[in-house]
Amino acid sequence: MTITSWQLAKRELQAVLTSRNIWVGATAAGLVLGFAAPFGTDAYLGLFARLLYWTAVVQITLLTGTLIATLLNPTSDQPPRRRWGGVTATGVLIGACVSVEVLMLNWLIFGQSPFAPAYALSLALNAIAISVIVNLSASWFGDRPSADTADRTQTTANDIAPPLLSRLPLDKRGKLISLSVQDHYVEVTTTSGRDVLLLRLSDAIREAGDGFQIHRSHWVASDAITRVVRAGSAARLTTTDGRELPVSRTYVPELRQRGLLP
Repeated sequence: MTITSWQLAKRELQAVLTSRNIWVGATAAGLVLGFAAPFGTDAYLGLFARLLYWTAVVQITLLTGTLIATLLNPTSDQPPRRRWGGVTATGVLIGACVSVEVLMLNWLIFGQSPFAPAYALSLALNAIAISVIVNLSASWFGDRPSADTADRTQTTANDIAPPLLSRLPLDKRGKLISLSVQDHYVEVTTTSGRDVLLLRLSDAIREAGDGFQIHRSHWVASDAITRVVRAGSAARLTTTDGRELPVSRTYVPELRQRGLLP
């Protein structure tokens, strides 16, 4: 069973919810807007109330945009024209949803009816324009890994990060060490920690890159092995994070072929 787009969206939303940097940035943006008082909000609210209002707007719309963008934004392996068209369309949808949220919030706080055509249309157009710009910018810069991302995934300029890493939360995307079966899940261990995916081991292995299966329940990356010892007709190996994994008799010839066992 492969992980669904909804599960990926929940993971991305969880990453946003637990990211201190994102919330600090969103709060800072809300405070800046509160002081700037765009769209005439200084005529309705005092400074303190305005700061609270804009901080709430930024944080609510951040969650909405993150959820929709993760569910609908096209992947980078699509043709550029189709992909950027999809990113733009997703931005329009985010803007439409955000405009509804802001209309309801303004109705609650200011008593402004969301059914006034000119007011609702103006707000919606502004929200859509901002959302499209933000979504396009996020997608554009998301394609270009920063130095921090490069360090986290521990890849060199000549390496390609295994597709399996994209299924993990951002803070777990280190260099792959091993995969292990846990009931209907696969535990993925990287240099940045562990996480479980609702995925068959065979499917995970296809996305894992350079490595090999050592047991019906275990796979290990080629450069994550520090020691291999015989255990009767089978073997045991030690990974770079200090764990011992069993090697079944079926996979011992693979170790010999790779020069890891005499």
